[in-house]
Amino acid sequence: MRVNEASPDTFEGSLNDDQLISRLWMAKRLNDTGIPVKKCVVLGSWYGLVPYILRKINRIPTIVAIDNDQKYLDKSMKLNPHIEHICSNVDDIEYSDYQCIVNPSINNITGDKWYKNIPEGKLCLFQTEDIEVEKHCPSNLQGLKTKFPLSKYLYEGTLSCKDKDGPYTRSMIIGYK
Repeated sequence: MRVNEASPDTFEGSLNDDQLISRLWMAKRLNDTGIPVKKCVVLGSWYGLVPYILRKINRIPTIVAIDNDQKYLDKSMKLNPHIEHICSNVDDIEYSDYQCIVNPSINNITGDKWYKNIPEGKLCLFQTEDIEVEKHCPSNLQGLKTKFPLSKYLYEGTLSCKDKDGPYTRSMIIGYK
């Protein structure tokens, strides 16, 4: 499914200002928790910008990038040669080996089986936007908290963004499932 937003489905699109700002916001807020993350998995990693930023800014030593499209992972492998890449449906991943589960692609992943597969007590960072792509996707902070509840919130907030199509809002939660 093609993403219905201003950032085109290209490597250059993944580097648009709105994408960069939201990913830097993600890294900053994760740092603000003070939790030293040693091993994380990034769901819907696309062209690898999120793993790259988490490795460089958050100094996370072990990151696994997961996407269901090999063409994205091929590009990510060039940007992130020192991380593991897995081409898979996120519903089929075993999350118990990861300290932190990062999903910046809530609005592009159908269903919640991936979420149900995350063991309790895992650190989670989820981000969505009010540009609905998949049916039943949470498009705001309250919807995100309702559909993917955490037992303890370390951060919850929104970021006002603007691209060539106009203003929109990204919502993010960080905490323990």
